[in-house]
Amino acid sequence: MKTFPTLLCAILATTSLNALAAGSASSDALPGCVSLSESHRGARGPGDAQLLLKDGDQHYRVRFDGRCAALTSAKVYVRTGDQTNRLCPTGSSVQGGNRLCAVESVETIDAADYKRARR
Repeated sequence: MKTFPTLLCAILATTSLNALAAGSASSDALPGCVSLSESHRGARGPGDAQLLLKDGDQHYRVRFDGRCAALTSAKVYVRTGDQTNRLCPTGSSVQGGNRLCAVESVETIDAADYKRARR
């Protein structure tokens, strides 16, 4: 008789964990290029391997292949080709001082993830 309640609890627990995992995935690959406003703000992410951007209600996580030394500069610029403040899923770079880092990927994230990653 104990098999049924135990099995039911296991199924419910698995379903709840899957729902939590799906709900916590609040990032998506950036589908196309965006032009950042002059008022956008950036912050270094963990290990200087990410740049977190906030532009109005939009939030982005920019990832690099390893540490990006450009993020240690006082002023950092996002560019694609010769266009400053243009962020694309491919072909973008971040420049700070005389250092340049190629962007590996860009994700859109929600405000809660942005806030968490800044800590």
